[in-house]
Amino acid sequence: IFQFYKNTILVNSYLQSDTLRMHEPPLLSIKYPLEEQESEWIYLEPGNPIFIAKRYIGRETISLPLGEFNCYKLQWLYDIDNNGEWDENIQFFDYISDKGLIKRTFLVKDMKIFSNENPEPIGYFDAMDEYILSDINF
Repeated sequence: IFQFYKNTILVNSYLQSDTLRMHEPPLLSIKYPLEEQESEWIYLEPGNPIFIAKRYIGRETISLPLGEFNCYKLQWLYDIDNNGEWDENIQFFDYISDKGLIKRTFLVKDMKIFSNENPEPIGYFDAMDEYILSDINF
């Protein structure tokens, strides 16, 4: 669902993985140092084409078959319609350890289900993707 959302909904494939986009200045993926308290920074400026920020939530231990990882938990914040408010139906988190990205969860709530005959929604569903590190070379 993350790839579908990224390539279809997020402004006509703006974030496709096979396209190189240069930003000047470069995008700030992680703001170092990560503080012990919650902090927030702009990742993609409003109207470019959407507004994305990131927020440091805190530290969390992630248990995987590979072991336990002490991670920084980062939240992606989206304002797709550029109305000045974060879209609460998108819950996107990265868990980053000293080994790199360990886990990523992406949840979109209340996605509309349409029928072919009628443009009105006939229902809603939540869609979730979860990416988990499955192998690592130390």
